[in-house]
Amino acid sequence: MISCGAFSGPERGIAERLVGVEIPSLVLDDCMRSSLDLAMFARACPIVLYLFPGCSGSPEGEEQVAVMDVVQHRAFRDLLPEFEARGSTPIGVSSQAEQDQRYASHANRLAHRLLCDPELRLAHALELPTFSCDGADWYQRLTLVVDEGCIVKVFYPIASAWNSAAQVLAWLMLHSRAPDGGNDAG
Repeated sequence: MISCGAFSGPERGIAERLVGVEIPSLVLDDCMRSSLDLAMFARACPIVLYLFPGCSGSPEGEEQVAVMDVVQHRAFRDLLPEFEARGSTPIGVSSQAEQDQRYASHANRLAHRLLCDPELRLAHALELPTFSCDGADWYQRLTLVVDEGCIVKVFYPIASAWNSAAQVLAWLMLHSRAPDGGNDAG
């Protein structure tokens, strides 16, 4: 039986509040047992952090959260060459257990990283929205575009897990440097 509590965290105005904020220096493990310092990595190259719940339910009664996670992973996987062509690296983050993320990475043939944040340290540092379900806390679905260590765009709420990767890629095409070093925005 899924028992979910209300969403928590500052949900209104999150995009306006986060744009321009630096990514904190947090070392998170990925599902393959290596570590990544988010701040150092984000200063070295543009990244797209997509936060996903990694649980089986939500306070909104959405029982397909795990299916939506798979859909979102595969959407980022399928568009990975386009993200790389734009110089951006997608990275998934959840509070899900490392072994569950390892399974998801393998089962979905992901070439991008999934980071484990069981203590929701990134959520606490940036005051990101979370929710409680079955006695644990989880990320709400949210995407951060980070360039030169600072958040430049926030996608929240995510209306469609399937379309979220394409939506981010379209935004990057309109607002970032073209692959040849020029600016698409003209």
